[in-house]
Amino acid sequence: MTAHVGQVINDIRKAKNIPLTQLLTYSGLNRATYYRFVKGDADIEITDFYHLVYGLGLTETELA
Repeated sequence: MTAHVGQVINDIRKAKNIPLTQLLTYSGLNRATYYRFVKGDADIEITDFYHLVYGLGLTETELA
């Protein structure tokens, strides 16, 4: 079974030692929405997803 994209985002955040509060501030997401996304219980807007990606310092190439 493959990991949900939200879990992958969270794993990358932890691996890069980026504080959750920093990523949430950058992305504009609230904590509850972020954790529902990580668990796979909720979707987020594409713009919020890209804010998470860029907040993690990932490029489009790394996403692919």
